[in-house]
Amino acid sequence: MPDLHVATRVCQVMSKLAVAHQSVNLGQGFPDEEGPLSMKAAAADALTAHHNQYPPMMGVPELRKAVAQHSVREQDIPCDWATETLVTVGATEGIAAAFMGLCNPGDEVGGLLERQLHAVWVHSTPVP
Repeated sequence: MPDLHVATRVCQVMSKLAVAHQSVNLGQGFPDEEGPLSMKAAAADALTAHHNQYPPMMGVPELRKAVAQHSVREQDIPCDWATETLVTVGATEGIAAAFMGLCNPGDEVGGLLERQLHAVWVHSTPVP
């Protein structure tokens, strides 16, 4: 059975960071309140503008272009938005996709996301 202790720590850390930075933690279904009217208005505008369908598999092109621009501007790492960017619905999906692309069946990987590692048939090794 997977060790859920790592997931619990990640959730706790992200919740503390959200509070510290006065941000909205959407990853866990927080906040448990109505939220600002401006945010609800922006969501309603997006729905009425027909932005209510699943995005393309690789992500919305405008966001992927912004990611590529950020990569150059902030990290000096050029990338082609059309062939070298992918937007996932969350960090867990992104990390799992990376492992699936980089690991081979039987590889040994230390310490992270045990459930996702089992999905790609690699062996996880606890990290002290």
